[in-house]
Amino acid sequence: MKIMRYGKGKRKPMWGRKRTVSAMLSFCIAFTSLACCLQADPVMAGEPQENAFVVTGFSELPDEVTRQRVPVGTPEDEIKLPDRLNATAYREGDDSKQTDGGLGAVEVGDINPGVSGTTQTPTQEEEGAEKPPETMPEGTPGITPEETPGTTPEETPGTTPGTAPEETPGTTPEETPGTAPEETPGTAPEEIPGESSERSGAGSDQTASLKAAENACLTISKRQIPCVAVPQETGAPLPESAQTDITEKESIAGEIHASDIVIRDVVWDSSPLYDGDTPGIYLFTPSLPDNYCVEDEDCLPQIEVEVLEEQRTVEWVTAGIDALPSADSIYENMPGDADPGFDTWLAGIKQTLAEIRAVKEAYDALPDEDKELIDEERLNKLMDLSVLAERLSEMEVQNTERNGKWTEFAAGEFAGGDGTADDPFRIENAAQLAYMATSGVVSSSPYSSANKSIGKYYKITADTIDLSAHDWIPISTFGGSLDGGGCTIVGMYCQEKNPNGGNGFGLFGEVDPDGNLDRAYSEIKNLNFEDCIIEATGSSSSDYVGILAGAVYRGIGISGCTVKNSTISLTGRLGGTGGLVGYFGHNNSRGFNFNSVMTDCYVFDVTIENEEGMVGGLIGGSGYNVQKIEGCTVEDVSITTEGASSNGAKAGGLIGHANGGTVECTIKDCVVTGDSSINGESGMCGGGLIGIIYQKRPYQTLTVQSCSSRADVTGNAKYYGGLVGRVQDGNSTYTATVIDSCFAAGNVTSSNNDTGGLVGHMEGVIKNSYAEGDVESKLHWTGGLVGSLMGGIENSYASGDVKGRYATGGLVGSADYKGEVKKSYALGNVTIDRDTCGGGLIGYCNGAEIEDCYAKGDVISTGTGTGNTAGLIGCAENSSVKNSYSKGKVSADSAENPTISGFIGGGASDTTVLNCYYDKTASLQAYGWQVSGAEHDGISGLGTEDMTHSNRAYYLNEDGSHDIWAWKLGDNDGYPYLGTPAVKALKHKVEFNIRLDDALWENSGKTYRLTKNDGLDFVDPSEITEDGVYSIYEGDTDTLTDVTVSGGNASVDMDYYTITFFDGDLPLTSTGQASQTVIKGARALAPAGPSRPGNRFKGWYSDKALTQPFNFDGAVTTPLKLYASWALYGGISGTVTDKLGPVPDVRVEVREGGTDGSLIGAPVVTGADGTFRFAGLPSGIYSLVASRTSENRTQVITRTIQVMDTVTSGDIFMPEGLQNTIVEVGPNTPPIAADKLDELFKPENLAEEPYQGVTAEDSAKAAGGGTVEIKLIARQMDPSDPAIRDDVEQMTTAIEAGKESYVLSLTVEKRVSESGTSTGTITKLTELPRLIDIFVPLQGIGEMEGIQVLRIHGGQMQELPFDGVLLRAGEELAFIRETAPDLKKCGDAGVYVWNQAAAEELTGLGIEESLCLPYELKAGEQYRLAESLNTPMEKMVYGRIPMMVTANCVRKTTTGCRKGDTSFSFLKDRYQKNFPVVCDCTQCMNIIYNSLPLSLWQEREKWLSRVDLRLNFTIEAPSETTAVLNAFFLGKNMPSGEYTTGHEKRGVE
Repeated sequence: MKIMRYGKGKRKPMWGRKRTVSAMLSFCIAFTSLACCLQADPVMAGEPQENAFVVTGFSELPDEVTRQRVPVGTPEDEIKLPDRLNATAYREGDDSKQTDGGLGAVEVGDINPGVSGTTQTPTQEEEGAEKPPETMPEGTPGITPEETPGTTPEETPGTTPGTAPEETPGTTPEETPGTAPEETPGTAPEEIPGESSERSGAGSDQTASLKAAENACLTISKRQIPCVAVPQETGAPLPESAQTDITEKESIAGEIHASDIVIRDVVWDSSPLYDGDTPGIYLFTPSLPDNYCVEDEDCLPQIEVEVLEEQRTVEWVTAGIDALPSADSIYENMPGDADPGFDTWLAGIKQTLAEIRAVKEAYDALPDEDKELIDEERLNKLMDLSVLAERLSEMEVQNTERNGKWTEFAAGEFAGGDGTADDPFRIENAAQLAYMATSGVVSSSPYSSANKSIGKYYKITADTIDLSAHDWIPISTFGGSLDGGGCTIVGMYCQEKNPNGGNGFGLFGEVDPDGNLDRAYSEIKNLNFEDCIIEATGSSSSDYVGILAGAVYRGIGISGCTVKNSTISLTGRLGGTGGLVGYFGHNNSRGFNFNSVMTDCYVFDVTIENEEGMVGGLIGGSGYNVQKIEGCTVEDVSITTEGASSNGAKAGGLIGHANGGTVECTIKDCVVTGDSSINGESGMCGGGLIGIIYQKRPYQTLTVQSCSSRADVTGNAKYYGGLVGRVQDGNSTYTATVIDSCFAAGNVTSSNNDTGGLVGHMEGVIKNSYAEGDVESKLHWTGGLVGSLMGGIENSYASGDVKGRYATGGLVGSADYKGEVKKSYALGNVTIDRDTCGGGLIGYCNGAEIEDCYAKGDVISTGTGTGNTAGLIGCAENSSVKNSYSKGKVSADSAENPTISGFIGGGASDTTVLNCYYDKTASLQAYGWQVSGAEHDGISGLGTEDMTHSNRAYYLNEDGSHDIWAWKLGDNDGYPYLGTPAVKALKHKVEFNIRLDDALWENSGKTYRLTKNDGLDFVDPSEITEDGVYSIYEGDTDTLTDVTVSGGNASVDMDYYTITFFDGDLPLTSTGQASQTVIKGARALAPAGPSRPGNRFKGWYSDKALTQPFNFDGAVTTPLKLYASWALYGGISGTVTDKLGPVPDVRVEVREGGTDGSLIGAPVVTGADGTFRFAGLPSGIYSLVASRTSENRTQVITRTIQVMDTVTSGDIFMPEGLQNTIVEVGPNTPPIAADKLDELFKPENLAEEPYQGVTAEDSAKAAGGGTVEIKLIARQMDPSDPAIRDDVEQMTTAIEAGKESYVLSLTVEKRVSESGTSTGTITKLTELPRLIDIFVPLQGIGEMEGIQVLRIHGGQMQELPFDGVLLRAGEELAFIRETAPDLKKCGDAGVYVWNQAAAEELTGLGIEESLCLPYELKAGEQYRLAESLNTPMEKMVYGRIPMMVTANCVRKTTTGCRKGDTSFSFLKDRYQKNFPVVCDCTQCMNIIYNSLPLSLWQEREKWLSRVDLRLNFTIEAPSETTAVLNAFFLGKNMPSGEYTTGHEKRGVE
């Protein structure tokens, strides 16, 4: 019975049933004095009220209640929050409370645990009693069950003999006063659920037997000690029977003991406030009615509810499983748990384990019907991975503390090699690497007499070297070359220098080839670092720190090195600190044979904390002989310095301090990107790319080209810039340093002077560059591009807002000493704070040239500044301004009336202004530059309409004398523009990490091309000029891998996997079956099937046990071993019968090529039951020949049998008498088989004329001992045979071009002989009453578009007629029955067969050949239907399902009617899916097919045992049709592509 409960403002459906009352166990109790039974409104339990109940504990709630997980969107009323709780309590004021005692029937109508029987419900008239609800909630978590174990089941009053109905108000209780309640023999007192039943056994406290005493009540303790509580005012004596049952107290009058109670109307509150739409964890605690309080709030139960993230879909789970590696691949790469590298390996796959758990949790959360959509192969993979993940999660990563130093555990020699370039010393493990740091290899001397590393070559051959076990002592001083071989060094911890000498911290302390007498060029390359830490205290400016090396002096090349997820934390005095190298290059200005070069290095997620010195994300400081730093990237790097002003740090995202001047140096194609930041204190130069560039004589050019930084730069010292903090040229021409084609996108914030969006202080040339970030300084010389300029700017701009004090400008804060600003502009707003000289383009200039420039931002002076604020230049002295304009609003909020103007705020009269303009309307200023009370004659104030006229560009171009300025309607808000500076394309490169089976693949020979438009245009991976997502092609083949280039170099893993094919334990090596190498995500190619004598190849399996068929359509994500599966050849099982039943002793043969053809296998003889069986037969169509001999006369019946890899049924019926069927196949003729010749003997098929078949007379002769033999004679004819020349010529005209042809002569003869004679008459049968089946095996059918069967009979040629029709709809049946009743009739899926009755009806209407299972039934329903029917059934297992038939012609409404055009059209939906449409022009009807073909290829074998399979082909090409047929009937794999399984799993609802 379903009832509705109203609570908390919402309906809650609850299920309940009526209470039962046992007639044998009930007794009468008066309740009028039980005030404790009254209910109160639910309120929070607070201070105990008078006579309140004090709760001492609660019964434990079930786990499914205390911890609940619900999907997002679950409302609160769907959470399991019980409104009743079981608890233990005593009455406030009861001095004799017991923690284990009982307060009896506190709730009217509740069953009191421990009482053998049921408490009766009081009548409505009884005072103080509350009528209980008709039913009680069933199965509410945490609440006493409605029906106590052992009670009588639910009953209807008056229906069950021997029981009492529920008590009706006003009726007399069943028990008669003065009698004891009747006890059912053998029953035990009721048990409290979950407690031991021992309490009701022998020796336990007994249940009280009471008389009906007025104002008495029954009380049962937790230990089931009964006692009677009698109100003191009555003084009523205790019943004698009750006194005898009391064992613990002599007198209990007036006492109320602690008891198990049920608290109703419980309300639950959550923290935080429950929100079902917000995922998270919510804790619910109960609020009790006001007549309850708790003795200790810690005892309150809690319910934890987790609102899960949005439920994952089946598609998400499927894709997640596919993306996971296989369990086998993880096991293959897993070292033993005692292996020193196990911890590192386990830590490295934590992310993979997390992904496995996430996919498993998503699968567990799917509804059951969705889980069924996950195929068995994927499900097994997920289960295997889940077990593995659980096992690995239990194996804690060993966190062994470092003990000792690596030099104490160093090896005594290398793994091999002689140290030459051709045979370098080989390093295979950490101990051998540590050997390099010992005195056996290096020393503080850079000369070969003392240092064995000078001029030597070394190579690391390990993939990973873990240094976490001991402290690392740097290799110092190293003078050779090292090839890291792609090795990754993890867990390096360094905190001290090499005691043998050298001033550096890192893998290498110092690298210095100075002692190499051959002056050979040294190189360090292809070495990676992860999870490394350097913690050190420096003592001098000669101490250098870098993960790779502290210092790398003189002629060294570094390439292809990376640092990831590492930390450098330093204190004390230090020279240089870099994420890769502390100091790189010559540390003084004298020459050397080789210059230093660094290329293609990468630093990611590195934190550097330092007090002072040179600090850079890649290099701390670079020396004077550095020739090139190119193609390097720094990403997600944080640099923090806290140096004192006396020796403040110089910090940059790439390089802290770059020295120049000795040789020409290029810093090119370098990027600082991601979440990078530079933060510093006093005394620091800070730049997003370089902290400071310092030039010395002879001032060779240092060029920063095609570089960028996205780092934010902050600090409280001077010289901060988004790209470079300070350029200190030293050359009076300020041309030795060039910044070309660069940009900065980070914000710059400073508390001091010289702050710029690109450069803080610039002594040099900037061109083709820009800054996008906002700039703010609390002091002087602040600019959107440059803070202070001593040099030139050309073709550059700034777009960020700028705020500063003295000399603040949108592009340049201050331009002094022949500064030049040309063809540049500023777009941001400018705020000059409590100071003077603020301009939209330049704050202050002296001796500068400004030409062809403009400013668009607003300019405002705030605070108590004195002014000189204007739209273009705040203050101009001894300068020239030409062909420029300003547009922004100019204002001031100072009460001191500062000097503000539309174009120039103030300046000296020696400043010249020519052909300049400002927008008088937008600026709100009357003067461009007021000189002697009038407008400067070189400045024109125009309205917005004139400023945005096309003529303005003409005038700025000096009346068209040049084309610097341009104008286009709608561009630049209609104002003239210079165009965005043509920043030269940043040439980034993509590095390919080519791996085979998860290991570095050296000498792979792989080369790649990149494209952004599906292969229409390709770019060189080393010359990327545009950000974006590129597809990677290997030659002309798409690798299905993409790489994203964003502001810098990029790297991508190109994973290839080997697929090896096995036959058992032996790998196959023959042509077509050799191993394949497939890129990750691509598909493997199905090789040619192998051969094995006596077996048929079934397919490839991914496990040796042959339980997991491999799907060649799936993506390859791990190395694979595929195993060949074999099946025995097929078999035949049948029974030979005649009209009397089974026939024994019949010889049965399988022959290829007719009755006398080649034997296939050995003949068999039927047993007594007429059965026969063949095994081990190859697939094919054969003649099944049965012969029996009686009285020296042999009867032969020839049938056709198709053998597959299962046992095929082949029953044979032997006609009465000597009636034979023979198939005779001539020489050089295909092995033809024929069937249904024996049906000519059936009475219903007897012919009237001898040439039409078997006549009644023929049958009589056979019955009388004669012989009737039907023989089919097949001969392949030579087309040149004169006897058939005319027929061949006639057929040739009808054969389509390019088709291979056979000419077969087929003759059916009848030989009839009398009894006792061996000869007889032979008649050619020329008009058979029915067609016979002839099977002609043709070679090469897969290469032919189709088959034509042409027949010449009686000189007339015709296409062999069809013998039946396929009915697609029920209405077609009536038409066929009327027009062609003799045709065989097959029902399509559209002729619905939903049940056995439908099948019988359709069969009765003439569809006897076969019926087709409908598309809409689930697979299980189809199975059951097919097994219940006697009618032959077919099932469509491949083909496109028709979705709609419409008379609205698709072709006519789109491209126009094309009568007779039989080609397919296509409809495309919003998901870009193509739906084929066939146009029937004779009826003007269209059939629209599904976009995906149905394919039940994997289920074909289980269906073959039940039904015939049907494959429908529509738009498939011949080659695709062949491939599908081979898949279904030869066991090959399906062609790659998308398929659907239709409604097989879910059906139609």
